[in-house]
Amino acid sequence: ATFEGLRTAVNDASKLESSMTQLGQAVKNQGGDWDKLSASVRAFADTQERTTIFSNVQVIQSLNKLVETGMSVSDSMTVVRVAEDAAAATGKSLIDVTNALMEAEHGRTRVLAELGLGTRQSIHDGMSFDSILQTIEQHMGGAAETATTTYAGALTALGASWEHFMQDIGTPLLPLLASIAHGFEGIVERSEERRVGKEC
Repeated sequence: ATFEGLRTAVNDASKLESSMTQLGQAVKNQGGDWDKLSASVRAFADTQERTTIFSNVQVIQSLNKLVETGMSVSDSMTVVRVAEDAAAATGKSLIDVTNALMEAEHGRTRVLAELGLGTRQSIHDGMSFDSILQTIEQHMGGAAETATTTYAGALTALGASWEHFMQDIGTPLLPLLASIAHGFEGIVERSEERRVGKEC
């Protein structure tokens, strides 16, 4: 049981680290200073995890999608908050709603109606992106926080809190495990060299 717990902790920490690394690369590709931004991004994701039904990894993955399209980190945080409310209100995944909002930013709003984020009359092609976000928030604002008060939402939030706890346990173990893996790699290479040498 202890080994399984450690494995889960390392896996959760690895997912978080991988998501942060991807987002960091997207920020650097824009010419941004990830060293300056990473702490505030992590704080934002952790806050969203505490106050909504979405994990910090889900939040960071959605931020990454938006930043990869060229959106600033600050603007991406605003859009993710709207996406969280829309996802909680409709039961759609956060990443699906984020993808739909990316489409809408480029003038393609049909997918928003398909996800139940509005009607073709309330959200339509030709609207500014800010107007689309405002329309969604008028109808769904606060849904991500409210969802934590339902039984299902409370269970989801508890699961995210547990995942966060496991990340905290697993994060210090990642460098140690990488070092051990690197050591084993060297042992395997030397064994292979000896085996090949004996065969010659």
